[in-house]
Amino acid sequence: MADVLGLWRRLAHGLGVHLIDMALWVKDIKTPPLSVNASGGNYSFKDHAHETFDTMSVNYQLNDYVMTWEHTAGTQKGPYGISYGLAFIGDDATVVINRQGWELFPEWDDEKKAPKVPEMPKKSGGESHPEHMQNFIDCIKSRKDPNCTIENGRLVALYAHMGNISLRTNSRLDWNEAKQNFGKNKAANQLITPNYRKPWELPKV
Repeated sequence: MADVLGLWRRLAHGLGVHLIDMALWVKDIKTPPLSVNASGGNYSFKDHAHETFDTMSVNYQLNDYVMTWEHTAGTQKGPYGISYGLAFIGDDATVVINRQGWELFPEWDDEKKAPKVPEMPKKSGGESHPEHMQNFIDCIKSRKDPNCTIENGRLVALYAHMGNISLRTNSRLDWNEAKQNFGKNKAANQLITPNYRKPWELPKV
């Protein structure tokens, strides 16, 4: 069982949900994190206009699980010599994965003087955009839920925005699922819904 999950990406603008989505699959997580805490800033390109931070570290606390997000804009390599990916860190091994493939790094058993699990050759993968699009089209015709449901998309977006809001407000956030807000944190609550430029407004359902 994984205890820590690390995610990293050299660019975060609009891409965070794609990796966080994979992270939530690992333990079939269907709920928001217990708390979120972020640090970072705009350090790589100070003369650029930013809506998200170019350098960022986010910690998500779950019941028996810790998830971390890391990114630094402008860099081409990250941990394990790849530009983006996920590291599932468990007691016996770490599995590193991205769209190009995956690799297993066993932990060392000091008593047995051997890896805790058998070593495995690196596995190659590939993009799956055609399969995603075909699933979406099939679901339009059948009216069935797609592989990535609306509820899952909402949850992943919540994780991503919570990291940004935590850093913008310089505060640890606790999400109240029943009230759909950050409790008494007024600064964070004001960032849940954007201020739309007139005449645009968010429809009320």
